[in-house]
Amino acid sequence: MTGIPVSIDGGHVKRKVGGGKVEAELDEPDYGRESILDIARSRTGWLVAFCVGLLLAALVVEQFEGVLEQHVELSFFVPLIMGHGGNTGSQSVTTVIRALALKQISNRDVPRVVLKEAGAGCMMGAVLGLAILGFSCVWSGISTEVGAAVAIALPLVSLWANGLGAFFTLLADRHGFDPAVTSVPLVTTIVDSTGTSVIGVIGDTAPPGATRDGHRHRVLMVSDFFYPNFGGVENHIYQLSQCLLAAGHKHSLQTPGLLPPPPAPPLLTTAAGGGDDSRVYYIPRRPFYAQSTLPTIAGNMRLLRAILVREGITLLHAHQAFSALGIEALVHARTMGYRAVFTDHSLFGFADAASIATNKILKAALSDVNAVICVSHTSRENTVLRACLPPARVSVIPNAAGAAAPAQRQPRHHHHQQQQEEQRRQQSRQQEHQQQQHQQQQQQQQQQKPTADEGGEEDKLEEQPRDGALLPPLTVVALSRLVYRKGIDLLALVIPEVCARHPNVQFVIVAQSGGT
Repeated sequence: MTGIPVSIDGGHVKRKVGGGKVEAELDEPDYGRESILDIARSRTGWLVAFCVGLLLAALVVEQFEGVLEQHVELSFFVPLIMGHGGNTGSQSVTTVIRALALKQISNRDVPRVVLKEAGAGCMMGAVLGLAILGFSCVWSGISTEVGAAVAIALPLVSLWANGLGAFFTLLADRHGFDPAVTSVPLVTTIVDSTGTSVIGVIGDTAPPGATRDGHRHRVLMVSDFFYPNFGGVENHIYQLSQCLLAAGHKHSLQTPGLLPPPPAPPLLTTAAGGGDDSRVYYIPRRPFYAQSTLPTIAGNMRLLRAILVREGITLLHAHQAFSALGIEALVHARTMGYRAVFTDHSLFGFADAASIATNKILKAALSDVNAVICVSHTSRENTVLRACLPPARVSVIPNAAGAAAPAQRQPRHHHHQQQQEEQRRQQSRQQEHQQQQHQQQQQQQQQQKPTADEGGEEDKLEEQPRDGALLPPLTVVALSRLVYRKGIDLLALVIPEVCARHPNVQFVIVAQSGGT
């Protein structure tokens, strides 16, 4: 056996070749003779530099926080992309180190090695990206848009990570650094920052989330108040669900229910778009007081997360301040990075113990939501004061029988048709106004017409109908639970005033038996 002569001087190894000349000196000490302090001292400096790089990666994530918040599905794949970049970069570093040790390549082969590794990384990333894209096409839990975004990001990240791994390994070997200590952490740090940037840019230019016209939202409504119970909150949720389905969005609902769960309303499962566009989840929670479940803090988090992930939800919408399930869902959704909206349906006081506790809980839960909706302007003022919210964040959607559905965004080719319909409605209103004026003028002329018989004139004047009686009768149906927090005191003040000014208006009060 022919050996290679070496010399050892103070723990340093000197290699010799053929004629006995010293080719190189390995500056690294023998690992078996190194102490713990020597190992820590030799690596701490590099780790400090890498820590700075990780801080830069955190800043990159913060820069794209808005994009990831709007597109929650995309944020699920950020760890996958960052981890994949680190894996491919580590493979490249290990492969190049082995080739250097076996003298299959040298420091002069930098361009050739970098291009070879980058090309291989791009091909591997493309294979994985196509696999994820195909998986998104057959599984409803991942949208096709998200699969396409990940399929584009993976080849780019793989190309970048493999090229960097090969380049930094050859560079470290040329300047006498240990590639195993420097290259792998350096590549991982850089890829974490750039990988997040790549997925953020792709998400911003071709967003998979439901934030632009033409894309479908996936809304999860959460409330203790829903079918088979009936009331203002239940009716509001039902009508809003129909509007979402009619606009082409997907809708799910989470509500407590007894086992076995009651059948879902038929329209929620057969509305526009098919049965897959709407689901109702009756979770195994029993009512504790007035249809509200007992607060569990974290007891519903597992079920909520399962529904959010299974349905691919992009927006959570909770209803009613009394709904413990809705308030918990708001907190958990914001903790997990989902966008959240809250709708308040009732009026609450400020002085009694129950109102004080409810208002404090509501203030904490609404401190981080994206938007708040109230069902009337009075309710809006009440909610702003109770939850200490900026008035600009609180909107109003009327919650009354016969109110028009909220306006939906329409494609551009519908704008001309909408303008024509609006013009026809304006013309119809003008014609009705002109007819009313003409009737009033005729009535005034008949009242002023002189007659020979004064008594007959008085009789005719007495027979004239009161002002406004010629208008068609108008019936207002008020649905209420007849309690203070539902505004019954305001209704009692409004009805006499409206009837005094408009004799053709009559009110019908509809409530459950017992006023509950």
